[in-house]
Amino acid sequence: MKFIKYLVIALVMNVNTYASTGQSDYGAGELGEYMRNNQQQIAQEVYKIVVEITARLNEECADKYAIPFNKVYIIEPIKFAKDNIHPIEGAWLMKCELSRCNKDRVYNFIFKAVKGSAPKVTNSLMGNTKTSPRLAKDTMLGVYSNTGAKMKAFCKTEDALSSSFIVFDAKPLPSLSIDGSWEEIWSVKACEHVIDIKIKFIPDGKGGTYYHVSDK
Repeated sequence: MKFIKYLVIALVMNVNTYASTGQSDYGAGELGEYMRNNQQQIAQEVYKIVVEITARLNEECADKYAIPFNKVYIIEPIKFAKDNIHPIEGAWLMKCELSRCNKDRVYNFIFKAVKGSAPKVTNSLMGNTKTSPRLAKDTMLGVYSNTGAKMKAFCKTEDALSSSFIVFDAKPLPSLSIDGSWEEIWSVKACEHVIDIKIKFIPDGKGGTYYHVSDK
């Protein structure tokens, strides 16, 4: 598989607190230093994920590219220990805006601390979604079911759907809601076809959020 031949790292830290947690910028200084000191390892882990996603979207090309990690959101409080170079507790999300092959993509990577080793890195929902990683994961189940119903003509089997399904963008729509609700358009690709799905998110007033996937 041919892919990117050059990797350029632009690590500019801007540590924020994830909106859904209500936490302070605890650990921002230590986390920023950790990221700078380990940028090569971070780049390698992120590179693997980008390769997989690019291949799944069939967007491979030989363009040079840069990975600018310009925003970091703390999901769970970060804790460091003197006898460990890696954080021993906590989680954070890094947003990366990547332009290559005439495509603009927003990646969100979740880092979860693992005591005694490097953090585990996974890809969260792509795009500028307002959802938390947990809400995005829960909503993905409804979106997957909706996609299967709409793409029966293209995805002949469950295996075909599951092996090609990917949400590659999530865009919040302008909202003047007074109850805190909002809508997003999630762009989905499966079986070489793309559809947009509208989702409404409604806070329950108790710290949780409901979602409704439009059938249209």
